[in-house]
Amino acid sequence: MTPEYTPSRPERAITHVRIGEIRVASSGILKATLGSCVGIAFINRGTGLCGLAHCFLPLAPKGQTSANARYANLAAANLLRKVAPEPADRKDLRAFITGGGRLLTQQADSRLQVGEMNVQSVRESLHQLGIRFQELEIGTAEACNGILDCDHRTFVSEKIDSGAAEALGGEVGAIEDKESTWN
Repeated sequence: MTPEYTPSRPERAITHVRIGEIRVASSGILKATLGSCVGIAFINRGTGLCGLAHCFLPLAPKGQTSANARYANLAAANLLRKVAPEPADRKDLRAFITGGGRLLTQQADSRLQVGEMNVQSVRESLHQLGIRFQELEIGTAEACNGILDCDHRTFVSEKIDSGAAEALGGEVGAIEDKESTWN
């Protein structure tokens, strides 16, 4: 008996974008696991470059500069310099944000809602840069994975069920794209 031929699916590189990092690629998958942090994804359909920033603090201290994604108010500009440095490169740019979860819902003090402050800071930054963006899974009570597929130039956000810890390191499967209006 001859064994049945089963073509194997080629492995795709998944790069985890850690807290405060910006990663840029033209192939593979960029993935950030987000709680109160915010993920900013840029897809440049003209050049094929994609980038993902993982922001975790809303505002940089006055006078502080940074080239990474540590501060939400600086991350979009830092990512833009890497994915679309010239104004002409921005005509084919698509932008998305996700995350900013309210994971500590038992806390009534609004000052503790860093996720909301992160989202607001990123929104203001993108508006100042003149970049339209789409919001996916913003401010939910669950964490999410922001997944940027550079080969197919798509971005999706998938909620992480609090009981599904294996999803943190799990494989990217069929994920429903969460639709939102452009801002």
